[in-house]
Amino acid sequence: IDIALDDNAETVPFEKIENKLRAGHYRSSKRTYNIVSQSNVNKEIKSKSIYLGSRTQGQNVFLRIYDKLAQSLAKGVIPPKEFRESWQRYEIVYSKDYAQKAVQALLDGESVEKTFKQTLRTLLELLTPSETESNKSRWKVAPFWDDFLQEKEKFDFSTPQREMTIAQSLEWLRKYVVPMIGLFEQMGKENNFDFYDVLREARKPDKLTKKQARMLMKSKTIDAKTWEKYLKKFIGGYDIHE
Repeated sequence: IDIALDDNAETVPFEKIENKLRAGHYRSSKRTYNIVSQSNVNKEIKSKSIYLGSRTQGQNVFLRIYDKLAQSLAKGVIPPKEFRESWQRYEIVYSKDYAQKAVQALLDGESVEKTFKQTLRTLLELLTPSETESNKSRWKVAPFWDDFLQEKEKFDFSTPQREMTIAQSLEWLRKYVVPMIGLFEQMGKENNFDFYDVLREARKPDKLTKKQARMLMKSKTIDAKTWEKYLKKFIGGYDIHE
């Protein structure tokens, strides 16, 4: 889904955003930005677009800021009356899980404006550099950017992590670990060592992680018939389902 914010008052001049980005005075959930200039036949720059993230790289969310007025005039389209002096558009594209999160927020009664501005703060914060602090994470957000965004919180795109079941763990071992074990088994035969002896003698962690401890407890609730089914499929190289 796409959500756009149109500004006809040049609240934050395009040049100001560009200067902050080029100077590195910003924080972003994206590693890189890109500024694209549009010129006429006389090589005069008519408009620019700023991109954070990339739709072509399959990212879940990206931001585009551009001169919508210049775009409309270039296409010979007369803009709405209220946008004939200035029309700067901030456009966020959500896809995959991020789109679902944004839609769910709207369905839960969140306003479009709040969802958009919290996402924009997640994607980009323009900063005021400190003369005494070199760590950018401690720099304050530029007052003009705070005034523009208004929303102090960032949009939460995190999703609860699901713990793997015993069956899923066996399936993961079968697909990703067993092939490597087979490879090292072959290397051992060619280099006169038994890789299974190496595995048995390899030092194991003294303590289980919390996830591993929970999985161990779950394993005790599985009956012998289920274990037999799981292990038979594991050995045979078949998909393991609950």
